Formats: sequence, C-alpha cells, structure tokens
Amino acid sequence: MGTVACLLGGCHHATLSSRPRPLPPVKLAPVRLRSPGLASATIEDAGASPFEVAVTGEGIRPQRLGRSWLLTRDESYAQHDASGWRLGCLPPESALAGSPEHLWMITKFNSYSACHEDGDLLRKDGERWSFVRTLDVHDVRVESWIGGSTLALYVPFTEGPPWGYALAVLDGKAVAPRVMSAQGEHQPSGPACTSRLVQATSLVTFASGEVFVLALNECPEASDGQSILAERWAAGARQSSVDRLPLDEPDLDLDPAISQEPIPLTAPSPSNVWVSGVLPGTTEPALAHFDGRDWSLVVTNLPGSVTSVAWRGTVEGGGSDAQLWMVSRGRVYRGRPEWQPVEPVPLPGGVGDAVAVWVDDANAVWVGAEHAVVATGEWAKPLAWPAPAENDCKVSLPPRPAAPRSMSGAVKSASRGGCGDDKEHRVPAGDL
Repeated sequence: MGTVACLLGGCHHATLSSRPRPLPPVKLAPVRLRSPGLASATIEDAGASPFEVAVTGEGIRPQRLGRSWLLTRDESYAQHDASGWRLGCLPPESALAGSPEHLWMITKFNSYSACHEDGDLLRKDGERWSFVRTLDVHDVRVESWIGGSTLALYVPFTEGPPWGYALAVLDGKAVAPRVMSAQGEHQPSGPACTSRLVQATSLVTFASGEVFVLALNECPEASDGQSILAERWAAGARQSSVDRLPLDEPDLDLDPAISQEPIPLTAPSPSNVWVSGVLPGTTEPALAHFDGRDWSLVVTNLPGSVTSVAWRGTVEGGGSDAQLWMVSRGRVYRGRPEWQPVEPVPLPGGVGDAVAVWVDDANAVWVGAEHAVVATGEWAKPLAWPAPAENDCKVSLPPRPAAPRSMSGAVKSASRGGCGDDKEHRVPAGDL
C-alpha cells in the first residue's frame, strides 16, 4: 500500500498504511521524511500585500461556522454576506455553532471544566432564541447536515477518562450515524469505553451525507503520543471505518481563547480533506490529505505547525486556481496543489500576527489577525467594530424549563469535579 508523500517543492515515495484497517493497540512507526528548506523570503520582502483591512478593533476572534466563518468580540458577533455586515449579540460565556442558516447557541458552558456546570443549547428561530436541551457534557460540536438536519458530536460527562463520544440529530428527520464501539481487545478492564475513538475534537459534515470525526486516541490508549485518528461514514452509511492518519497532534502554541480548531483542517468536499499535524515522533509540520479513498502525507516546509488552513479554488482540487492558504507562526503562506514551493503572503502593516485564514463563497481570502481582519476581493464598506461601552449589546434568552431534556444520561448534579460535596444523581438519557 505505497503512497506518494508530496513535499511543497517535490515528491518522495514512502510506504504508509492508509486504507481502513483494524487498529491494534501498538505504536505507529514514525514516518521520517527529509524535505528541502523553506526559501529565505520573509513577510517583509515578499512584496505588496494583496489584503485590505475589512474590520478594525481589538479582541476580534474568528470562528468557523459550518462552511462559513463569523467574528466574535466581547458580547457581540458579526457575519458578512452579499448585503454587507450583520451584527448580533451574545450573552457572557456563550458560543455559536451550526451555520448562518441554522444558528445554534451554547450558553454557560466551559469545555472539560473541573467545576462543571450544565450549559444550555438554544436554536435561533427567526429573530428569537428557543431552548432545546441542557448540555450535561464535557464538549459539544454542532454542524448542519443533510436535508436541513443538524448533527451534534458530544462527549458525555464522566468523572474521568476515557472520554468517548456520541452523535445525535438535534432537528430534522435524519438518523445519526452509528459510532464504532470498543469491543473485545479494545475494551479496557477499568472504566468502560463508550466509543472506539476517544478525545474527539472535530466534526465535519457534508450536505451529501458524509461525516468525519477526528480524535486523538482510541480506547484503550494505543500509543503514548497524540496520534490523529479519523472515523468516517460514507453518504447514507450507518457503519463507519477508522483510519490512523500518519500524523501526531500539531503544536498549535496558541492562546486557547483564540484557538478555534483543536486540529486545524479544511474540507471543501468529501474527497478533498486536509488535516494539520506533525510527523509522528517529531515536531516537523505536515498535512494529511484524503482524496475520497486514501490518506497521503504532505510535508509543508513551514517554520512551525499549520495553525489554520483553507482551500481556495474548485472544491475537488482540479482547477488551475486551486491553492492552500495556511497560517504558521503568525504568518500567512500559500501553496499550489502541484506542490511548487510554498510562498509567504504579506499582511498590511500594523495588523499583528495572523490567527486564522478562511475562504468565502466568492473565493475571497480572509485573515483574522491580532488587531484587525483583512480580506482580498470585493466586499462591503469596512466595519469599525463599536467598543463594548458604545455597543450596548443585549440579548433576551428564554428561561430553562422546569424539567429540561438533557443531551445525555451522564452524571448530573449541582456540583461536580471537586467543586463541592453535593450528592450526585443519575438521570435517564434524553430522547435523542
């Protein structure tokens, strides 16, 4: 099962096992590829910037929202479409998920907090928010899926590992894919595994029905490192296959407050998926590419891990305009799919380090930086984001019902995780 490990600047043959197969609890042998050094061009001498400032303001955070992105700042958010900018309000300690057409809000929620408090999941209906259920979970990801339905990945609350995950359809008539369970040799003698993969971090869905889940380990732990694994479902399939990517978890070195993806990725189509990481056993940055059948390895030659990545061009990757845009060590780079040497792309002066890059439906490239958001192409008048004192942003949320539905049947109590001595109770699982 040989594959070609393409470098940005050349291709080297390597032998990587990439087809779906059982994953025995052993270490994956490190893959070591030598790559040419990055050209000496720097941001300062890379030429004029193709970007212009689109949004100004401190503390702006880009957030992926399905196939789109939005910006959050303090207790407000901004979306950009063909008609210009739209501003909305957020309550404290909340986040948005789903898509611009199917918007969801997660409130009072702190992922994997030692002092756990159940959050609420709300759905936007017109201009109002509706309560859906409580979130007695460690983590949750929400994405639009097929036929107008919404799929959620959640990690049920437990007092300790292993942290398995489950999938549930929140609305619509679709049926959630069946998560692969840990059976036989994959079932430990300690706490039970609720799923084959644990530490799930990313959910990717497609309107055609395919689903990808990325995770950092399997149960029981099969390695000492943080290997990236993918569980994926073909369109219409209930059963999944699991792949071990030839990558370890990337060294993001980011402030958790602005890190949007535990594993940076871009997935323009089910046969064009890119995942960031490092070569196993090293700190050398690399990308794994899924072409609809196999995973291949691409060594990026960048100065550090790819902390954000976006695809620009035709979704299947065959167009002459196809490019990968990447952020590494606060700088922006782009490369061609035929793997000519990667080149730096300068930002306008004074915007600070790059945090995230994304591409909109018009193929314009956007970059979220420390002090501004910049963009290429045609877009509406720049947004000068009001300061919090000037914004006067308020949002009215519905109260939690007296007997709310929960996301899972995990432990539910007034205080958990060492935050008190209240007696814990079991509650039945919510009807998903």
